Amino acid sequence: MRTLIAVIALVIIAIIVIAVVLVKKFSRSPFIVEIETEKRETLALSDVITFFKQPDVMAKLQASENRMAVATKEKCESGSCVITLCIYDKSDSRLALPLKRFEVSKLADDLSSLFGDKEMLVLQ
Repeated sequence: MRTLIAVIALVIIAIIVIAVVLVKKFSRSPFIVEIETEKRETLALSDVITFFKQPDVMAKLQASENRMAVATKEKCESGSCVITLCIYDKSDSRLALPLKRFEVSKLADDLSSLFGDKEMLVLQ
């Protein structure tokens, strides 16, 4: 009798574990992506331009006239900021991969002056 109870308990535990794994696997939003984050002391406009001039990024930008290069700035508590570089598609209001984030202590003067007090830049 004890063996039967132990087997039933193991089967129940196995079913629970499988259910948890399946829920985690299929509940993940398809819009969640891992974004490469690079920590740097300083970020300059030339770094941003270099990202968007990569052949794969440039090809995605040129694939549609509705796509544009975008840089966003987020302030952090410690005085540093996070710059996110991405391609935005105006036709369906979506971001196209690749995305890249830079966590920086400060912005170089050229990039800082472009951002000013804005949180987003559209690069032409």
